Amino acid sequence: MISALEVALMVMVLDQPAGVLTCGMESESATLVRCSNGTSAIETSERRINFNTGVTVEKTAKGDLVFSNGITATRTAVGWIRFSNGTMARTSDRRTYTFASGHVCETISMTHARCRMAPKS
Repeated sequence: MISALEVALMVMVLDQPAGVLTCGMESESATLVRCSNGTSAIETSERRINFNTGVTVEKTAKGDLVFSNGITATRTAVGWIRFSNGTMARTSDRRTYTFASGHVCETISMTHARCRMAPKS
């Protein structure tokens, strides 16, 4: 089943929106997620997500992501996921991902996720 965090992560890879990005599950559908930047995604099968931008993302049996626009992903030896468009992300835990850009994406409820610049420490 699709999650708001999963869609938010893919939106960050595809669009790298400025400011805060929020994504939430539509209450009437477990397969539709809408984000604050206007992007929406629908899960059309267990391994395929279609975005309203025309991009499709498929998950391989090994868990790799295949973007229809040509973006590819590889894992580095130190745990980062490197995307061919220059985006890099890694998981902090199951609910939080950190991007090399300084953005953090996190689950904020069972149906919502948020991406924002990490607070300065």
